[in-house]
Amino acid sequence: MFIFVITIFGAILRSSNISFHRLYPDYYQNLIVAHNISEFHSVIGYLGKEGMLYPDFFMWTRPIYPLIINFFNFFISNIDKAAFMTSFTLGIVSIPLVYFFLKKLFNNIGIAFSGALLIAISFSHVVWGGFMLTETTGVFFSLLLFISVLKGLENKPLLANSNDLITGLLLALAVFTRYEYITFIVPMIYLYLTKNEKLYVRVINIAVSFLFVAALIIYELFPLKWITKIFLSQTDTFAKIDIFSKPLNFQGVWTFFRLDFFLGIAFVFGIIYLFRVRVYRKYLFFALLGIFSLLPFYYRINPMMYRYETHLLPFILIPSSVGLYQLLKVREKLGLFIKMILFLLFIFQCFITWNGMKSWNQGEWMRSGYDESAARIVSSKIDQSKDLLLVSFPEPYYFYSRASVYSVIDKPPFIYIQKELEDRRIVIVVDMGMHDLFPRFTAQVRSRLKKYKKTEFKIDKTYHFGDYSIKEKYPVEMYILTVGQLKSSLK
Repeated sequence: MFIFVITIFGAILRSSNISFHRLYPDYYQNLIVAHNISEFHSVIGYLGKEGMLYPDFFMWTRPIYPLIINFFNFFISNIDKAAFMTSFTLGIVSIPLVYFFLKKLFNNIGIAFSGALLIAISFSHVVWGGFMLTETTGVFFSLLLFISVLKGLENKPLLANSNDLITGLLLALAVFTRYEYITFIVPMIYLYLTKNEKLYVRVINIAVSFLFVAALIIYELFPLKWITKIFLSQTDTFAKIDIFSKPLNFQGVWTFFRLDFFLGIAFVFGIIYLFRVRVYRKYLFFALLGIFSLLPFYYRINPMMYRYETHLLPFILIPSSVGLYQLLKVREKLGLFIKMILFLLFIFQCFITWNGMKSWNQGEWMRSGYDESAARIVSSKIDQSKDLLLVSFPEPYYFYSRASVYSVIDKPPFIYIQKELEDRRIVIVVDMGMHDLFPRFTAQVRSRLKKYKKTEFKIDKTYHFGDYSIKEKYPVEMYILTVGQLKSSLK
């Protein structure tokens, strides 16, 4: 009954944080991959009949969240609402999953309830779940996976053990939700080693199941010629593991725990307790292995982006739930005082989580963004069936226009459009994204294509990209000419 109350409370907090802001690029990439799967039976497709291949970044081809979106969309025929239902529902379901995960790990109902309460009020889990991103889906499959791992430890390792095969299946689903989850293998192996059993038997079972499911997903949704092209074009990026080449920056981790301070306080006390109690120490090492196997990937992408730490929650909750439980158990003279302080901190955390991002930037994160507004206006000014679009951010312009869309690079030749389309009309959109990310191309367009400029308009919204924001400095400009004229002008 208590877990039901906690779950309902978590659902109420999440209902207060539903955002209509389309967070670029994550929101669009998931919906476009879902569209690709539906339209092309592939994670990769074309942005319009004659547009560019998309996604053009391998890490954006993750299919599980888009597949679930398509499942809901089959019944409601609204891909926006389907994405919301997926993120919102799996976020709520994760609350009782945390309870079952921690109950199986520690065999202690008090610790399990503490963990469920912590994720129910977690700022990061609540708020990012309202943006229709992969965070809650990733946490959901992580919890299912670790519950299966713990259940498997209750049985002797035998070949073709059904529980191990399910674990392999869930590992594949987790990895195809977020590719970096492949690092879960490290804490999983450690947990199996603590049982002093035949590790190779479990590895064989899980590997066979994982490889079978992975091969099936790849065969069905990953066309080899396109995936190979995209992957090889980014080998240099994957090779640049320069985490320690710059001064360490823990701003993202700090912001995460500043906003989830109740979780952070419990986390510190939990680490101390788990380290001191030998029987529980292995669970601390399991949690730390999980955290530090994922953290370098997110640090490499963007050390300032605290949203990524949400994926660490299944591991962070292990010491945090123990820390909260132990603080609540104190029965000496300080016991009542500690409980009063915890209650006040709990109320304050609920208040912070309930408000979420509603007051940030004058409520801008709860409204439509710059890219969405610009894309909608441009879509109303073109012939979607005939015009090609050349833009900074292809995702929103394709999503709202369904025209054939291309993007640019900021060095010659600037564009890659096939020769067969040189007589086609192309609309160049110079927006804040073009000024920000492609300044050389923007300068070329504004200096050499003045006679092709047709219109301009203001959005009156702040432009966001990554972890920074810029007030609108320039109007959106539209230039109309042929592809051939564009290529000759850029030479």
